[in-house]
Amino acid sequence: MKFLVALLISGTIVSASFANEDVQEIVVTAQPLSQTATNLEKCLAASCPPEADISATLAHAENQFVAGDYKGARRTLRESIDRNRQYRSRYPVALSELYRANANVLEHMGELTRLRHSIVEMRDTLKDNLPADDPRALAAELEVADFRFKSGFPQDAAEKYLAVERDALAAGVPQVAVLGRLRYLSLLLQDAQANKHDRSLSNKARDQISGFIANPTPGAERFALVGRILLARLDRAMGDQQSTDALIAEVVAQGSANRPLLIYSPPINLDDSRRFLPDKWVDIGFWVSDRGRVEEAEVLRSGGTPDWADAVLRSIEKRLYVPAKAADGKQSKFFMVERYTLTAYWTEEAGTRMKSRSRIPRIERLDLTP
Repeated sequence: MKFLVALLISGTIVSASFANEDVQEIVVTAQPLSQTATNLEKCLAASCPPEADISATLAHAENQFVAGDYKGARRTLRESIDRNRQYRSRYPVALSELYRANANVLEHMGELTRLRHSIVEMRDTLKDNLPADDPRALAAELEVADFRFKSGFPQDAAEKYLAVERDALAAGVPQVAVLGRLRYLSLLLQDAQANKHDRSLSNKARDQISGFIANPTPGAERFALVGRILLARLDRAMGDQQSTDALIAEVVAQGSANRPLLIYSPPINLDDSRRFLPDKWVDIGFWVSDRGRVEEAEVLRSGGTPDWADAVLRSIEKRLYVPAKAADGKQSKFFMVERYTLTAYWTEEAGTRMKSRSRIPRIERLDLTP
């Protein structure tokens, strides 16, 4: 799936490759920006069907986003939504992908109010036109809960994660139910990490994560590994490295995966004493070694002054991965590319169209790894 329309529950992988270094261009899905623009223009000129319109829109908006043209990507998506919202009942899944992509761009632009609207429209489009037990409709509720967490309402998010788990279990969709449970456990972990002095929080997180590992969601037992990753992160937060090392060794012995598995990532700490101007982005490339350590992390290209990217680089350099395996079954080096955007939320005052920007910076991330 293209990264702009990928669910938060799935990996975000696109076919991205670097072209001539002199022009610092990224070619996405083997089609340059000019080609996806032409494809969309031809589609619209021929009055193409809604699904073809949406497909061409997503391809071009993705290219615009990767090129750093966030406003252009937003405009491309908004115009397609205006053209195709009338087909909501006929093409709910395709239209929901437009709303999801739009939300992704808006998040990197810091547009909080419009972001909330797009996520809710995405959810409602699926909810109103798919069966109640459809995994896509259930999973969309997770994205609403994710938004509640990101916008500063963790308790609301926690309650919604558990509600999704309950509804998904009742509908016989364990793959979605387990994602609700794991998001809830992740919130407990983050709360414990942020309040290390409060042992009751770490004990609660440990008890619930351990309970999940011992009794994973029926039908989704393979997700017990994620529970073990969460537990290892909790141990690291409390100063214990042993469980992390043991987990890496065990997964490697079992064969690893064809892509590195992130075990630990420290937070990105921006220097509060400096004034950061938002609306900047960087693409960072780095190697994950056959030992699961990050090597040669560097800024590949940027939009705006990348001085703030040092904080991102420091965080990336301290990550721990289970290394990827090569075709011969041995661990191998793996190159990754990630987009980071420095932004801050815009909000609109109630009853007016006046906008103000938060002074609290945010860093949004997307995986651009080939």
